[in-house]
Formats: sequence, C-alpha cells, structure tokens
Amino acid sequence: MILAGLAARVGVVGWLAAALAVSVGANLWQLRASASAEARSEAACAARIAGMAERVAVESARAEGLSLRLSRETAARAAAESARITTETRRYVDRIRTIRVPVPSECHADMPPGVRDSLRDAARAADSGL
Repeated sequence: MILAGLAARVGVVGWLAAALAVSVGANLWQLRASASAEARSEAACAARIAGMAERVAVESARAEGLSLRLSRETAARAAAESARITTETRRYVDRIRTIRVPVPSECHADMPPGVRDSLRDAARAADSGL
C-alpha cells in the first residue's frame, strides 16, 4: 500500500524522470570507467613501445660493434695479404730479371715475337719499381 500511494503521488512522469536520472548516472559512470581503462591501455602501449625501442637500441649497438670488429679484422687481413702479394710480386720480378735465355751462337735470327713480348713486359714490370 505504501508503494501504491507513492506511485500515485509521483506519477508516471516522475518514475520516468527517476529512470532517466539513473540511466544518465550509469552512463556517466561507464564513461569514466572507459576513460580510465583507455588511459591504462595507452600507458601500457607506451610502455611496450618504450621497451621495444630499448631492445632495438641494444640490438643496434650490438650489430654496430660486430660490424666494427669485422671491419677491423677484414682491414687487417687485407693489409697482411697486400704485404704478402707485394713480397711475392717482388720476388717473381727479381726472378724474371735474372732468368737467362740461352741462345745458341750460331742462331742469328730474332727471337720469336711471343718471347720478345714476354721479355719486354717482364723488363717493364721490373723497371716499374715494384
């Protein structure tokens, strides 16, 4: 009976206004909860992105260190090989300088063109100052 008396005093419009007020309050509460969840989500995304950036920086530094080490090793090997090749070239040039080509005394003809060209190239290489 008390509820029926209250319903009669407030009326349908009152009940609808109360329902609307409860609905607006619930919507505001959900909006605030959604905003805080979105803020937590953005903070988590920012933390993940910062973590990934840190891992990329560490990997980049490691790769750069490896690259520098490989570059130094390659330069050292190249210098050693260059020195070895230069030494071998000088040795062969010296050997070419001292090769004696026996020519019989009764042979008055010119040397064949291939031999003459080879000897000329060897002499030019020997004189180039290797």
